[in-house]
Amino acid sequence: MSNGKISILHIFILRLAAVMFCVLIPCAVLQSDAAEQQAEDLIALYAQYESRIAKSPLGLPLYFESRVENDFSGVDIYGVLDFPLETLQKELSKPKNWCDIIILHPNIRACTYSGDTSGSVLVLHNVKRHFHAIAEAYQMHFKYQIMSDSRSLLDISMKADSGPFNSTDHKLRLRAGALDAKRSFVHLSYSYTYGPLQYIAMRSYFALFGVRRAGFSIDSFDDKNGPVYVSGVKGAVERNVMRYYLAILAYFDAMKYPPEQRFEKRLSGWIGLSDRYTEQFPKIENEQYFDFKRLDLKNQNLLQSGIVTR
Repeated sequence: MSNGKISILHIFILRLAAVMFCVLIPCAVLQSDAAEQQAEDLIALYAQYESRIAKSPLGLPLYFESRVENDFSGVDIYGVLDFPLETLQKELSKPKNWCDIIILHPNIRACTYSGDTSGSVLVLHNVKRHFHAIAEAYQMHFKYQIMSDSRSLLDISMKADSGPFNSTDHKLRLRAGALDAKRSFVHLSYSYTYGPLQYIAMRSYFALFGVRRAGFSIDSFDDKNGPVYVSGVKGAVERNVMRYYLAILAYFDAMKYPPEQRFEKRLSGWIGLSDRYTEQFPKIENEQYFDFKRLDLKNQNLLQSGIVTR
């Protein structure tokens, strides 16, 4: 009886193992196939925007699309980075590095992270004007998730339930795929929702503080066939997302320098890029920007030192 019981138990274990093997392996294959299909779809998107990216009047290989309604704002940037996908995956799959990028934005006083890559939260200390102190900052809690980090696709998602002007459902998404061994196609998107009263408040705010500033998508052309860029709320939301995109560019460009020099090089890179767009961004004196950001880094490091990470 004992040997019979052992034999039955062995048979049961073998059959269970066979079933699990047949279930788990196809799941892994399906996940891999899904990532490959998403990567192919992303490169197909590049083919759709390739000529518009190449003909961009902005001096960088990128193209803007945006939509603003009385309850929703969304911006999409399609661009080409002169860095291999492997480099993007290595750097952008770490929440800490995102804080190093985000802090370059002039309206971010600090960025901290907690948790790990499977369940991280980024806290952005966001101010309305670049000269406001961290005590005046609105904290935005972004749930950070790697949607895909396969061989052929990088897909990062960040979501925050609330933001300034009583806005809700903030979503930042970055997807990247390889164009060749040295270049990557990037789709950066940002969107959020709000109520009609909040939309009126935003329109009033940007009419007061951003009336003379343009966005980056083309609204029309002037008599000399030059681009006339959007303005108002649409221009404002485009400027905000562009600041993050320029921060990504500055971060990767500074990687060619020794680690101890990279923060200062990122600052130089960001201010150099933003200075190209006089229609869009108000002039920030280099010394003022550097002073603010050096203080921001100290505050960020102090805040981060009190957070337990895994």
